[in-house]
Amino acid sequence: MEDYEAQEQEFWRKLEEGEMSRSQMLKRSVAAATGLTVLGSSGAAFASRGAAGKTPPVKGSTIPIKELVAEAKKEGKLNTIALPPDWANYGEMMSTFSKKYGIPIDNQNPNGSSAEENQAIRSLKGDARAPDGVDVGVSFAVAGAAEGLYAKYFVSTFSTIPRAMKDTRGLWWGDYWGAISIGYNANLISNPPKTWKDLLKPEYKGKVAMNGSPLTSNSAVSGVIAASIGNGGSATDAMDVVADFRTPMFGGPARRALDLTEDTGIITAVANDIGTDAIFLRQVIAYGRKGDVLLALSTSGNSLSILEALREGRKRGMVTMAFVGYDGGNVAANNLADHIFISRSENIPRIQEAHASGYHVLRELVELLGPEATG
Repeated sequence: MEDYEAQEQEFWRKLEEGEMSRSQMLKRSVAAATGLTVLGSSGAAFASRGAAGKTPPVKGSTIPIKELVAEAKKEGKLNTIALPPDWANYGEMMSTFSKKYGIPIDNQNPNGSSAEENQAIRSLKGDARAPDGVDVGVSFAVAGAAEGLYAKYFVSTFSTIPRAMKDTRGLWWGDYWGAISIGYNANLISNPPKTWKDLLKPEYKGKVAMNGSPLTSNSAVSGVIAASIGNGGSATDAMDVVADFRTPMFGGPARRALDLTEDTGIITAVANDIGTDAIFLRQVIAYGRKGDVLLALSTSGNSLSILEALREGRKRGMVTMAFVGYDGGNVAANNLADHIFISRSENIPRIQEAHASGYHVLRELVELLGPEATG
C-alpha cells in the first residue's frame, strides 16, 4: 500500500489511538467545521495558466514569497471557490490578503459544496476562470487526487504536517479541523436530543435535517458517518480487525476480509437513498456468501444497522458472530448471531478494549487451528 492510499485510515487511527485526541482536535479548530477540510491546488488552473507562472514548488525546492506575489500579479487575480466569508474567518483572510499583496480575489460560488468544487476543476479545465485551489472534505480530496484533478504543490511547512493529514505526493494537505454536533432551536425544541439515537424518537419526526446531500456535501458525509458511529458502528474496530486478517501471521496466508465501514461512497449513497439502517444490510446482500463469516461490533448491541445486517447474514447461511457490550442488547436478547461475546460493562472504552482483545485472539486462532478454523 502506498503512503497516500493509507492517509484516510491513518487519520482515524490517530484519533482513536490517542496520537491526536478529539479534545486536541477541537482546540486546534479554526471554526466549528465538519470533518477534515483540506486544501488542494487545482490542476486545471496550473494547466490553463502555466505560461504565466513558473513551476510550482516541489520537494527540495523553494520559491521566495516575492516571486510568488509577482507571478500572481501577472495573472491578475486569485481564483477561489466555495469560501463563505462568514466561515472559518475566510472573509477577513481574503480581505487582508488582497490589501497586503494587491491581488484581487474572485471567489466563485461562495456556498458551493465539495462536489461542486471538484466539478468546477473538470468543467473549467483550460479556462482562465479555473479555481487556483479548492477547500474540500477529505473523502472528496482523496477522490479528486485519484482522478488527477489536483497539481502537486508543497507548502513551506509541508514536512511539519502529520502524515495522516496530507497526500504525501503533495496533491492535498490538511487545512483545519472541526467536529460534527447536533444543533437545535431552543425556541421550538423543549427536549433537546443528546445522542444520535435520540433523533429516532417519534417526537423528532420530520424535524431532522442535514447540511446538504451526502452525495455532494462533506458536511453531510461527516454527519452520516458520525450518526453511524454514534449508533454503535464501531467503525475503527472494524478497520482494525480487517487489517489483522489481511496481514499474514505465523507464515500463513493473508485472509480475505472486507470492512463494511470503509467505503464512504456506498455508505453515503445507501444512507441517502434508503436509510442509515441499511448501510451494512445492503453490503451483506452484495457480498455475503454461504459459509462466509460476518463479524459485527456494537458496544450497545442495539444498533439498527448491525441488527439488520446480522438478520440478513443468517438468511444467507453466513456464520454470524457479534461482539457486544452492556447486557448484549437486542443482539443477545433475540439471539441474532450464532456466536455472541458480551463484555458486561457500561464503560464504553472498557467494552471496546475487551472487543479488541477478543478479535485479536480470534485472528490468532484462525491460524493456529488451520483448516478446522476456516472450514
